[in-house]
Amino acid sequence: MDSGFPPIDTQRTPWAVARDVAEGIAEGTLPIGQGADFLIQELRDKCDGPEEIYWLMLLIDDWADVQGNPPSDDELRDQARKIADVATARLAAMADQESRK
Repeated sequence: MDSGFPPIDTQRTPWAVARDVAEGIAEGTLPIGQGADFLIQELRDKCDGPEEIYWLMLLIDDWADVQGNPPSDDELRDQARKIADVATARLAAMADQESRK
């Protein structure tokens, strides 16, 4: 992708990609807008629509209607951290299931 969005290996599981994108947003190494768009548009459905991505979408799309002011970068990064944490937990659960087969 352009504009500072580094290449992401999208051939991995969607949860792994979501974790990496969310971590990049949280750490400030990925542009918030582009990373959030990627999580919402490309990964939300592929990750079974996790609540944390839904809340990120609400922060971006509906914040002005609810709060009157746009969310701060810190608020968006905090939500991205929650997405990364959920993705890490989901990946661990998937690995545990695979190891039991």
